Amino acid sequence: METTDNLLVGHVYFFMSFFDKELSIPQIETYVFVGKDKEEIIFQDVKSFLENGNYLKATINFHCKKINIGVDCLSEVYDLEGLINILKGLQDENHNVKILEKGPACDEFALKQIDEEKIKDFKKQIGKFLDSKFARTVLLVFTNNKRVSLGLLKINDKVEISFSLSRRKYSEHEQPIMDFFENQGVGLSSDYLSDFDKIRHLSYELSSDAKFLVQIVLTIFKDIYKIKDSEELDFQLIEQG
Repeated sequence: METTDNLLVGHVYFFMSFFDKELSIPQIETYVFVGKDKEEIIFQDVKSFLENGNYLKATINFHCKKINIGVDCLSEVYDLEGLINILKGLQDENHNVKILEKGPACDEFALKQIDEEKIKDFKKQIGKFLDSKFARTVLLVFTNNKRVSLGLLKINDKVEISFSLSRRKYSEHEQPIMDFFENQGVGLSSDYLSDFDKIRHLSYELSSDAKFLVQIVLTIFKDIYKIKDSEELDFQLIEQG
């Protein structure tokens, strides 16, 4: 954290905040300190500073991004040494933040329109699905109006996610689903057409890790199916054999 006495005009400083409430995923922005105006401290974006110099001293007008903050707001401003120390502190606390390496990042509670109790229920259903001793277990996940859905299939210890997509109604979902799994490095298990080529069936083999399955399913409903505010998730567990 910087103080007004430590700030040097023309030097680079870092604004640090966090994406998550656990304070484990840092967001860092870089600015140049350009001066003070009464009780405000002024920072300018690096690109415009390098191209045109300090806008407070400029003789021509140019576009730049500015941040004006009060003296009491310097708690999130760091020089390079301070930033390194903060990041080392995060490393020392052993923050293991698992985000899907490719494709859309997923926050389990990013679907604000889904009641948190529903998500807890979903996690329980995933647990029952994975713990099932039946030869064949299916977990159907769908919106309460049946607009969109997907299925999880477990045969012995093999887990697959499957989609049955109407080519007339939901053809726009086909390519995004295929791109999503390709970005995850997951290949197709099956891909075929039925009902006179009106329905396309896609399936992918997945890890049997519960947290991973929750992330995958919620990401699909959020970023591909684009679940609506009025829609909720429902589940049906089917055990056979």
